[in-house]
Amino acid sequence: MKEYKSQRISVVGAVNKPQIFEITGQRYLLDMLMIAGGLSRDSGNICYVIRPTLKNTPNSRAETIVIDLDELLENGDLSLNIPVFAGDVINVPKGGVIFVDGAVNSPGAFNLNGKITIVQAITMAKGVTGTADLGDVRIFRENKKGEKDIITVDYKAIRDGEKHDIQVAENDIIIVPESGIKNFFSGFAKTVRGAMSFGGLSVGF
Repeated sequence: MKEYKSQRISVVGAVNKPQIFEITGQRYLLDMLMIAGGLSRDSGNICYVIRPTLKNTPNSRAETIVIDLDELLENGDLSLNIPVFAGDVINVPKGGVIFVDGAVNSPGAFNLNGKITIVQAITMAKGVTGTADLGDVRIFRENKKGEKDIITVDYKAIRDGEKHDIQVAENDIIIVPESGIKNFFSGFAKTVRGAMSFGGLSVGF
């Protein structure tokens, strides 16, 4: 019967029980993530397996293996469930953020946990206001040159199922503009309501 020596494997970052574990037997990435209590709510969608240089092995080099957790956990790509060895450090970084602003009910920054679409992002901002221009939503996304690309999105067509939803990326800025005509009538209605309020009597529309 084959005996395994105890080995130390570290799991750090966005997991529920980050620590150094004393492990016996051959373990795989999923084993270690489960032993560490699973992913925390603020985890990102990748993890790094950092493998140190092996002692007494002249040609050995440290390496970092990048694992797509969405492919492993959601799509079931078990080729990413790699074996881990003594001295390995499994690091699960926190997810990034996205920003939603403009004609939404609760603008702000939101954690990007896993894959999120523009419909989900706007839902996180508690939906659009009544004066939103749904056909001209803009996504500002940084490219490899450090410049901002502008992606124009017909949110109404996506919401109505006429177009495919769009996945957002880390640090995307989503702007929902206000419709000029809707904003005009909204302001006009408020002005009329104010003008028709007098002597403690308010005439509503």
